[in-house]
Amino acid sequence: MRRYAGPVPRLIDDAVVLRRFDWSETSQIVWLFTRTRGLLRGVAKGAKRPRSAFDGGLEPLTRGEIGAIIKPDADLATLTSWDLREVCWAARTDLEANRAGLFSIGLLASVVTDLDPHPRLFAELTSLLGSLEAGRPPWASALRFQWAALEETGHAPALEIDAGAPVVGFDPAGGAFTADPGAHHAAEWRVRSSTVRAVRAAAAGDLESAGAEEVDRANRFLLSYWTWTLGREPRVAPLLSARVTKSGEGDK
Repeated sequence: MRRYAGPVPRLIDDAVVLRRFDWSETSQIVWLFTRTRGLLRGVAKGAKRPRSAFDGGLEPLTRGEIGAIIKPDADLATLTSWDLREVCWAARTDLEANRAGLFSIGLLASVVTDLDPHPRLFAELTSLLGSLEAGRPPWASALRFQWAALEETGHAPALEIDAGAPVVGFDPAGGAFTADPGAHHAAEWRVRSSTVRAVRAAAAGDLESAGAEEVDRANRFLLSYWTWTLGREPRVAPLLSARVTKSGEGDK
């Protein structure tokens, strides 16, 4: 006798496209971040056909309304519809906006788990798209998003520092800043105070006050902390490395 499994959960939700992969000649696998369900991975059957239920195409860094069927015993949801609402045109016309946007959504996909809701992080993601579209400094916007992701996942370090010290120490195990440990202290990192101030500015929503060099250092510092926290370097690190190499930045 076939066991009744109950109704299949159906979802209609706001979502931002993070990644997509070709699955067949006509279909795609798509990763989305949704307002109420968090990270959702699904199959969009027929998405590559000229006339499909996926209006406007499932492009990374676009926002819309997704329809999906979520089966508890399936690795992938079945995506049923897509109503495109917002395109981040800046990410298509400006190289740094494109890199900063792809870095941010790639980092997000690396640090959250499937179907774990993070409504505040969804709001931060839509704010990031708005900042890029408005022409605000793209890597400062990415820095703001990195910090929000750390806060939302419970990994954010305390940002209190000695304002008079040009260099401070950072203990990644404790998530706290200390006095400068010197160049030969293996357990702690040396970080410029200006780097921490750039993080604090971005955390407060101030994307204009920190200079490009400080923002680059701050992004690299937070990415290093993500790498330590996750035990692996996020796959999006080369996008930031290209930016850092271009700006000629060195240590944190």
